[in-house]
Amino acid sequence: MSTDAQLSLRKRITEDFREKILSGELKPGSLLPPTSELVRFYGTGVPNIQRAMTELVREGLIYRRTRLGTVVSDRRNELRNIIIYNYTPPGETSSAYSRLMMQFLAIETERRGLTARQIATHRADGDVPTLRRLIDRGEAQGVLIIGRQPPQSVRNLPVPLLFSSDAALQIHLATDWVRQGMRALKEKGCRSVGLISTVGEPPHDRGIYTAMAEAAREFGVEIRSEWMFCRAAGYKLEYEGSIERYGYYQSERFCRLNDRPDGVIVFPDEIGCTFFMALFRNRLAVPDDLKIALHHNREISLPIPVECSLLQASIASAAQRIMDVLQARFAGDNKEFPPLEHEIVHHQPTEVLF
Repeated sequence: MSTDAQLSLRKRITEDFREKILSGELKPGSLLPPTSELVRFYGTGVPNIQRAMTELVREGLIYRRTRLGTVVSDRRNELRNIIIYNYTPPGETSSAYSRLMMQFLAIETERRGLTARQIATHRADGDVPTLRRLIDRGEAQGVLIIGRQPPQSVRNLPVPLLFSSDAALQIHLATDWVRQGMRALKEKGCRSVGLISTVGEPPHDRGIYTAMAEAAREFGVEIRSEWMFCRAAGYKLEYEGSIERYGYYQSERFCRLNDRPDGVIVFPDEIGCTFFMALFRNRLAVPDDLKIALHHNREISLPIPVECSLLQASIASAAQRIMDVLQARFAGDNKEFPPLEHEIVHHQPTEVLF
């Protein structure tokens, strides 16, 4: 059979079962015929049947159970088990945020009556064999990915994936913390505002640029592209592997500006420590006329040696919102959720030794 003929037959197999499931002919919980029977019925090989079934698994219509077979999903209550997956490249350290987010997501899944397996890995292959084994057993209908971007082999898994960074971008990355940061700096008398962040700069991420521009118009402050020190292709490659190294490098660049703004928003709090470290190691005092609005997760202890405005949020609340997004997507609902709110808190200096 030619390649085109195989693809055509695979598409027909997928459409046949999709129609039977969505029409209700195949009821939730019912077993699909075994692979050997489907091979005889369709006159094709095992690989073609398996690929067709994998497509239905991706769509959430069926799931596989070891020693049981392939089962039709219950579309009314389809999310039952997931993998919470934290990937950190070899030689790097998982961030405090990722570790805490993993813990709060586990708590949140249990509270909702879901089963969650936690996998944290530094393996170069992303520990794909373990992920596939759990998926094939029917123990993972989806993978919730936190931490760094995983290898392509993880992205090719035959189940729905949700990147917490994607969900976070919808719920709080480019919205409320920018607006609250701009509000805090305006209240401190700032007329111009810059940004140091791991969120991409334009044209790599229109969301953050749009959010900054809208907040600047609302509060009547000036922003410039040269004041936005964000993740993009322009920074030195040796700083790419670590948020801390990246933040230190970008903070140094900001500190050396001749024509700098009188206020700066720093996001996330992991960048905050490196911002102050860059100042101290370059023997630079924080200028009296520079006001700082620093993102801060309440669950992370952060020594801050200067007076500033904290944009406080909660990792626990973020975990709840991410699970809201995940469950909605599994139910076929792509509704937008409101931004995760940040509280402005005035902070007095803490003594820190570098």
